[in-house]
Amino acid sequence: MKEEYINKFTELLKEEKNNPKGKEVKQLGDESINTNRKISNDIGIKVYGNSGINDLPIHNHKSVEIIYVYHGNVLININHQDIQLTKGDLIIINKYTNHTLKNTNGNEIVITFMIQDRTLAKILENIDKNCNLKEFLENNYNNNLTNNYLVYQTENNAIINNIIDSFIYLIVERKTDSPISIALLQTLFESLQEMEERMLYPINLIDKDDEFKNHVLDEIKMNYMKLSLKYLSKKLGLTNEYLSRKINKVFGKNFSQVLLEERMVIAEEYIRNTRINITEIASLVGYENKSFFYKEFKNLYGLTPMKYRQIFNK
Repeated sequence: MKEEYINKFTELLKEEKNNPKGKEVKQLGDESINTNRKISNDIGIKVYGNSGINDLPIHNHKSVEIIYVYHGNVLININHQDIQLTKGDLIIINKYTNHTLKNTNGNEIVITFMIQDRTLAKILENIDKNCNLKEFLENNYNNNLTNNYLVYQTENNAIINNIIDSFIYLIVERKTDSPISIALLQTLFESLQEMEERMLYPINLIDKDDEFKNHVLDEIKMNYMKLSLKYLSKKLGLTNEYLSRKINKVFGKNFSQVLLEERMVIAEEYIRNTRINITEIASLVGYENKSFFYKEFKNLYGLTPMKYRQIFNK
């Protein structure tokens, strides 16, 4: 980025911060809204810069919000969890997600994007349907969100750095309502979908193997009949691919094997402690195919379910 634009950008941010209109947060119960920086009705995107962020109370937006840390550190709290962002970090916050921004050292610079639903829908049309980022963003159209934000570490990504520099240019030239903003944002999302390895997840237990293992087993015990990897990934706020790798690492087997064995543990308890028909037990633990259930049970316990019951009911 040319130094002249960086200087103009920082001067512009100082100018806006000193402007009386900077008092832009209006408290409405537990929700705060931005009253001055309205989203463009033309292209459905609003882009602006902030410097020396003031503390903001709990608030949410009717649009997806992206915050990119250009310089310094930013502290965001979502669902009572503090998220420390540093230079090059990018967070995507789904709409209606309550969050706060806290002042750090006063020298941070951030770029914020607000994206209306209709514009987001157009962008999603051009993102790979198998992309986890797309699945996350599509949650904005659901009433029950389970995954409220994603964080990416993008500092060393040259493409994203260039995109952000381009947005700085548009801010300085006051052209953020230009259609080129959509093209740049499209490229930004396409770049992010290639960066799964640089994605940070909104759940602390992924760093604690024992806690993670117990959490997965608890979910299986509560939902063993219909549990799927996709459902579990949404419940934990993880991508399918990451959750699959994490389960393999922690359990030493894949999700299907873990689910099967836990179902069989429950089936074994039914067979040993009740008089429920074997076919009904198979159905109770999620197996419609009785023959497959018999085969899997014998592979795990070395006996057919009927023989196993006979031994324990002598």
